[in-house]
Amino acid sequence: MADDFVSALSVGLGADPAKGPWSNVPKSDIAVIEVRAVFPEDAPSDDAISEAFSEGLGMIQQLQRAYYLATGDSVQLVAREALPAAIPFARNTPEAGEAVDVGMYLTHGPALRRDTLSAVLTDDQLTAIRTALRGSIPFWPVADLRREAEAALELRGDYRGAVLASATSAEVLLDTILLHLLWTDGVQASEAANLFTETGLATRVKTQYHIRIKGDWDVTGSGAVADWYRHTALLRHRVVHAGYRPSRAEAVLSLQSAYALERFIGDLLAAPGTLAKYLKTALAFVGVPGLTRRNVLSKRIRGMLDALPSDPHAAYIAWETSMPPRM
Repeated sequence: MADDFVSALSVGLGADPAKGPWSNVPKSDIAVIEVRAVFPEDAPSDDAISEAFSEGLGMIQQLQRAYYLATGDSVQLVAREALPAAIPFARNTPEAGEAVDVGMYLTHGPALRRDTLSAVLTDDQLTAIRTALRGSIPFWPVADLRREAEAALELRGDYRGAVLASATSAEVLLDTILLHLLWTDGVQASEAANLFTETGLATRVKTQYHIRIKGDWDVTGSGAVADWYRHTALLRHRVVHAGYRPSRAEAVLSLQSAYALERFIGDLLAAPGTLAKYLKTALAFVGVPGLTRRNVLSKRIRGMLDALPSDPHAAYIAWETSMPPRM
């Protein structure tokens, strides 16, 4: 397969594989690549050095992709986010002759956090871990996909993976929110499954949420839903259907838009006139801490929370589990 690809590219581009920018690289069992940049000024700015470093990494990625095309050997693309916190860095000027100023270059902020010890967990965090391990959490898949998106972006430098994970987390969020609302409304599991089978996500966004929790759900507007649709959903379509490689800035915006969608939905669920009706959905999504931050724990709401069973999510989990396949 790799030979077919290489031959097709060579014929299609009229290229001679023995010629080109990599043709004079000597053969070796081990490859070591040095990124070297020439600056017109003696003291380039930190931004200029960072930009040159990113450009050099992009050239290495190009070589890695070509290597895979030729060999079929899987290779993890080098990325700033996946590098150690600091790497060797040397600077030389014409006036210095062969003298070299050697130091360390800080590659990426998250790498510093990754290479240091985490802070001691708080009591609230320990409680959250114990709760999560029980497994009865409707929005667990959303949190796990969010984790995957952040890891792809900040730890692996995988912008494509970050976009796909953030877009998937948003879609799972929207589906789970609607399912929880339908369950609260007393809709049968089979009927809810039919709704998902007969309508696409875009149609459900336009027709199913506003009638229950209000808010601006116009995907062509300027709110959180429109931002998610524009910066996350449509970008995901480009990645999946056109093989598009998003930039870091696009991946960051994709995640930020997905997070904004989460906050938007949380605020709607906690709004007056909605919270009492869909209290179980709000509790499952933002929890008591989220309701506290939004300053909505009135005496009435506290009483309703106290009246809930010890595991308020078990009934929903059983309802969702009983649903026939909906995709």
